[in-house]
Amino acid sequence: MPQEALQNTIFPVGSLNKNVVKHLAINEFGLEFLSKKRESMGICFIGKRTDFSGFIGQYTDSRPGKLMEIGGDVLGGHLGLEHFTIGKSPKDKFVKWKDKSIRERYFWSDKVKNKPVVVGSSIVDGTVYLASKTRSKTDARPHLSRFNRFARLDDLFSYTAIPTNKTINVQLGNREKGSAATTKFCSRAPTHSETSVS
Repeated sequence: MPQEALQNTIFPVGSLNKNVVKHLAINEFGLEFLSKKRESMGICFIGKRTDFSGFIGQYTDSRPGKLMEIGGDVLGGHLGLEHFTIGKSPKDKFVKWKDKSIRERYFWSDKVKNKPVVVGSSIVDGTVYLASKTRSKTDARPHLSRFNRFARLDDLFSYTAIPTNKTINVQLGNREKGSAATTKFCSRAPTHSETSVS
């Protein structure tokens, strides 16, 4: 939808965000049942689907590629980028591990609840990058790859103007706590020293 159309669009709740609307509904209009209602994490126009990547696959060209540990070791292959979400563990049905024990060798532990987590992907060659959820097989703290200082976004679309050189709140997952970040527009590709797998 173009900006010209959005500028003349009137939404039913105006500028109120979801939390404010829910608060008003419960406290001002007596709709207490909303306080017990689970949040919807799905995409409204898709409906209740259990195979979200299958739905996306109908509208995109699948891009199979390598499955790589962030240290550079190739762990196998995968059936397409649309099956992976950054911050989530890959589903085995979309992964072709190099051998049967490779997942256990790299990620499994009986001391901490460890598993592989997607930390990045490349649309250029289809590579999906994995890291451990934890720092090691005995250290349960989050893996350092989950603390990135730089992210590059291309073909960014926003309904509102994106603030430049101002602190904004960035939330990578719908249940994750937001973090402070600064936006900066670049006309050049970042150098290797400026980038990290993200």
